[in-house]
Amino acid sequence: MVGVGWATVDLERAATELASDMALELDAFADAPGSVALGARCRIARGAIGGGEMAVVLLEPATEGRLAGHLARHDEGPAVVWLEGGAQLTPGVQTALLGAQTAPLVATPGPFGPEAIQPSVGDRPDLLRFIVAVPPGTIRS
Repeated sequence: MVGVGWATVDLERAATELASDMALELDAFADAPGSVALGARCRIARGAIGGGEMAVVLLEPATEGRLAGHLARHDEGPAVVWLEGGAQLTPGVQTALLGAQTAPLVATPGPFGPEAIQPSVGDRPDLLRFIVAVPPGTIRS
């Protein structure tokens, strides 16, 4: 995994609260490119979880898109997991992780570079959405 996305309606408040809850520096969350697929503004704390291996991405709606809909149904909290592209995208692995794929992945700009969204995870729409950061080896700044 590359990162976990936390849905919020207020980036500043969420950054302050999560930095405190996670024992991070107050300025740990830095502005990042938005997610076109989610319709979100983003702030990232790189290396915040998983022993410094994964980022936490705060997501605030920038459009009336997927993220706004998710917040309306599920409130604030974990909403997205970014996976790294490459080997994880083989048809068998993709089906096992994400359910049957009915359409090709379409990459759009996101906080880790190009990303493609999986619109659902099996028959559980309340589960986390998965975003695949593509291509493999994307350089993260």
